[in-house]
Amino acid sequence: MASIRREGFLLKRDDSWMFPGWKKKHCQLKSDGVFAFGDGKHVEHHFNTKIDLKKVEQGFEAESLNLPKGRSDMESMFVVHLKHKKYYFLASNIGECLAWIGSIKNSQTATSSAVAPISHGATAPGYHAPSPHHHGQPHPQNHGQPYPQNYPVQHQPIHPQHQQPMHHQAPPFNPNYHH
Repeated sequence: MASIRREGFLLKRDDSWMFPGWKKKHCQLKSDGVFAFGDGKHVEHHFNTKIDLKKVEQGFEAESLNLPKGRSDMESMFVVHLKHKKYYFLASNIGECLAWIGSIKNSQTATSSAVAPISHGATAPGYHAPSPHHHGQPHPQNHGQPYPQNYPVQHQPIHPQHQQPMHHQAPPFNPNYHH
């Protein structure tokens, strides 16, 4: 039986014609690569990251969508691209978003014996999210270096046949920008 690599609540974009909008979903990523989500009691949908996943993207690099009322943090959103479908998820903060993205990418190549501990709201390994309160101020996790003004957003192809990651420079986040 597969163990749970990451688990928690995310908002999922529902584009159905009857009930469009963002809905709270209980999500689980298991060590066998299965990503399942539902209302907490029943699994509504699932896919296997080792078979079905094409790529996963973060926030404003992904697409522009209307976020839930009171939210403007597009960088906390990620998009899971499958062969014939996309799922949009919104985490509670950028650190949680990056942790989910890292876990999903790692599930592509990890075996069930290499199970990562579940951490809620932690940043992805090697990444320290910039804070709007620390413009140019040193941060202890960055070894005294200031937060970069324009931190790079890294996109890596998911498929093993792609060896070199692609790097893009992200524009500064503008909470007042709306498509």
